[in-house]
Amino acid sequence: GIASSPAISTPPCVFNRYITFGSFNNLAKITGEVIETWSEILHRVPLSRLVLKSRALSDDKTAEYIYSQFLTKGISRSRLHMVGWVPSMRKHMQYYGWVDIALDTFPYNGTTTTCQALWMGVPVVTLQGNLHAGRVGTSILMQLGLRQLIAKNIKEYTEIASGLAMRKDKI
Repeated sequence: GIASSPAISTPPCVFNRYITFGSFNNLAKITGEVIETWSEILHRVPLSRLVLKSRALSDDKTAEYIYSQFLTKGISRSRLHMVGWVPSMRKHMQYYGWVDIALDTFPYNGTTTTCQALWMGVPVVTLQGNLHAGRVGTSILMQLGLRQLIAKNIKEYTEIASGLAMRKDKI
């Protein structure tokens, strides 16, 4: 519950001097198109990293497969950090302290992970879809007055994420 949540931490870019994107969504939501889009964002934001956290990444072969998918898009292993299952909700929530900007999956958005990231002070960039599963991120962000984090297409999603990263980097 709320009482057991860790404190919101200083954005990691303040210490790292680079932006860390993150997604803690179920690995099944990370499609080839998502990997291609996230790779483009990483190419646009020099030195940036991506943290992926999902129970499925506890399996070494699964993690290696994801590394290989990013490598085909020109993203080296050194720019990725994979986290599998962790034993407690508090520990899970602490991992949001590693992330400057959360990237929502599409066409199937996150729900719990979007709320968790926002709870921990991490902005979430989402792509508005046509079906319920692809409009959850939009619904959450609209209710919070964060319309500027909602993209209508992949080009806009990439621009919002990379633009936000460039502004955060000035901290």
